[in-house]
Amino acid sequence: MNSEKYVKVAVKGVSFHFDTEYSYLLPEKYTRSVLIGTRVEVPFGRGNRRTPALVLYIGDISELSDGMELKSIAAVLDEAPLFNDEAIQIIKRLKDTTFCTYYDAVKCVLPAGTDLKPVFSYTVIANEADVDFSALSPSACEVFRYLSGKGKYVKLEKILKDLGLDSSSNVLDELVKKGLAAQNLQSVRKTGDLKILFAELAEDEEALFARKLTVKQRSVLQLLLEIGSASVREICSFTGVSSAVVTALSKKGCIRIFEREVLRRPKTVLLPQEPEGARLNAQQKKAYSALKSLYDLEKASAALLYGITGSGKTQVYLKLIEDAVNDGKGIIVMVPEISLTPQALSIFHSRFPDKVAVFHSGLSAGERIDEWKRVNNGQAVIALGTRSAVFAPVKNLGIIVIDEEQEHTYKSEMQPKYHARDVAKFRCAYNNALLLFCSATPSVETYKKALDGKITLVTLKQRYGNSVLPKVLTVDTSQTIGSLSNQLYDELENCLSNKKQAILLINRRGFNTFACCTLCKKIAVCPNCSISLTYHRADNKLMCHCCGYSKAYTTTCEYCKNESINYYGTGTQKIEEEISRVFPTSRILRMDADTTGSRYSYEDKLGDFSCGKYDILIGTQMVAKGLDFPDVTLVGVISVDRELYNDDFRSAERTFDLLTQVIGRSGRRSTQGKAVIQSVNPDNEIISLAAKQDFEAFYKTEIVLRKAMLYPPFCDICTILFISESEAAAHKSAKRFFDMIVSAVKGDFCDVAVKLMGPIKPRIDKINNKHRYKLTVKCKNNIRFRQMMSLLIIEYNKKQNKPAVSISVDINAFE
Repeated sequence: MNSEKYVKVAVKGVSFHFDTEYSYLLPEKYTRSVLIGTRVEVPFGRGNRRTPALVLYIGDISELSDGMELKSIAAVLDEAPLFNDEAIQIIKRLKDTTFCTYYDAVKCVLPAGTDLKPVFSYTVIANEADVDFSALSPSACEVFRYLSGKGKYVKLEKILKDLGLDSSSNVLDELVKKGLAAQNLQSVRKTGDLKILFAELAEDEEALFARKLTVKQRSVLQLLLEIGSASVREICSFTGVSSAVVTALSKKGCIRIFEREVLRRPKTVLLPQEPEGARLNAQQKKAYSALKSLYDLEKASAALLYGITGSGKTQVYLKLIEDAVNDGKGIIVMVPEISLTPQALSIFHSRFPDKVAVFHSGLSAGERIDEWKRVNNGQAVIALGTRSAVFAPVKNLGIIVIDEEQEHTYKSEMQPKYHARDVAKFRCAYNNALLLFCSATPSVETYKKALDGKITLVTLKQRYGNSVLPKVLTVDTSQTIGSLSNQLYDELENCLSNKKQAILLINRRGFNTFACCTLCKKIAVCPNCSISLTYHRADNKLMCHCCGYSKAYTTTCEYCKNESINYYGTGTQKIEEEISRVFPTSRILRMDADTTGSRYSYEDKLGDFSCGKYDILIGTQMVAKGLDFPDVTLVGVISVDRELYNDDFRSAERTFDLLTQVIGRSGRRSTQGKAVIQSVNPDNEIISLAAKQDFEAFYKTEIVLRKAMLYPPFCDICTILFISESEAAAHKSAKRFFDMIVSAVKGDFCDVAVKLMGPIKPRIDKINNKHRYKLTVKCKNNIRFRQMMSLLIIEYNKKQNKPAVSISVDINAFE
């Protein structure tokens, strides 16, 4: 019987229409080191270029057709598999549901920095005496003699640097082709481990102190006798000696110096916590009991914990997580914004010391890798973070919590365009775990599932403790001069005089949101994108928030050349300036994308505000949700009209969510808070319902409209985007794909029901000098629909014309 093995692999860098499982022979020397989930190198393509690949399957060669010739695996890249069966299944599911390649999915599951990069090295393989230097270029001669002097493989980067060669030089290829040099390719991790020098005793105490030693040397040995081992840096710090003293002891044989990996830990700001800790009130106990019953089933289940703002939802799921930790289970907790991570992390660290790992894009590559390691090796059992936390390698998963589950940030805008909710649902089904959605304003889709009995509904209808819902004032700003009304100024003055804090929400950054010519009426727009430029006073520049283009402040119109540009609209910078002018002694903190770009900016700023170092917090939606500040008694919404009158079917839901959440930041303790909402239409029904915190009434209104117009949850919406430097080509491709869908549903996929609209230009139809057209398909996101779309995408890509038009498919996107 033939015992030879073969593997099926996913190859890195393959286009979607070529992305499949490729088969390779597994050489006998690799049979023990290659397991499913291991990364390998394979010869790929006509040129047999060595390319990283992931092993998805291992089988007997007898499974293959007779006469089938296979290439062999070239190298093994991992000492142990990085992917278990669950991770492999997640990768396959992402490919099937988001129209991505296998390796697009691999990049999601692994933290940034674990990806491999090629490292080329060269050495000479010919004797210098046998070389005809007259047949070589001067550069080739120089490189050959350089490598001959080294006598070993030298990395390409060092060769180029030492000899001053350009990276585009082909001199090394020339030597390899002539058989004078050999090339070696290794794939190494982009971000390495952090290793620190440690020291420990090499002899017993009696032998050590029998030696002739200096006072400084004896102090080092005494320290190591007391603590066993320590880093060289710690030894120098504790004893006051230099590293030379430690080195001298090593040379004498008194101590051993060795490298030890140290896991990099993100900064944690411990914020003040409530003294009552885990104590639950009557309604919280009832909610906890209902969720605990689901958890105890140890079957895949889902629940919605719906409660008004300030009702104590966090304390309920913290108690549930405590049970899971005691049971030896792993937990994933997701929050929608990086700005919410510091406060959540502080709560979890105080409750579960050293058991929490954090996942979000603000970490360095090294920190991401090491937090992943802490979860993977079991040091941390709770993975806390934003969308990417759903891929944490948690073992024995018991609970996944999605806080503020309605937020659009749980949906990836990059390939693969997954929703964290869908990945969480898959993982809970795989592990027989509990999936818990939490929100004061759940999505219409999730709430309908709860009402229909598809998931369990658990409610909290009262605020925790003595706190009550804030008093809400709506102000008509249609006649207001300036950004803030007199009513909001008065409330701010009262708040500051009472030594309390306020939050002001304006969901636009910058100073002015657009610039317009008063004569020709044209707006200053980005030359690369179809959006207006925003004025940032701090930089004195007009900036594009899509591509980053900027130009100096000007009053000259680029179209009519007159000095007639005026600036309009209000952003966070302008509000900050106005508040500073009216309340010059107030301490103001601004949080938006311009002020939170540095590492740990969220932790530092929110920590300072929580500790009372600032009186007023001005920010975009990052300050509107999930935050809990005891001294905030006033919230002001500068304007809600832009969100309310957006051309998106989710506009009403988003506005209600934003208003309800930001109102809920006020008066979360014994003092009743206030909220001021400014609008040119203060009698709008959405504003009125948000002011009452009446989600049920909003849902009843919204669900009727969604059903009548056939919007989710009554269908799924697939958006197909066509992107090209040529507007005509993008439009032509969109029309072509439209016809392909029509042919498909009339032919092999006649069982797939769709409503097809387009092609039309999206709201922003040009980004980075690339034009965009889109098709919108109302459909049922099932296996048949996805099969049809996958086949159509493959067919489309195989028949590309020039200029090239890329295609992007996204189901249930948040536009």
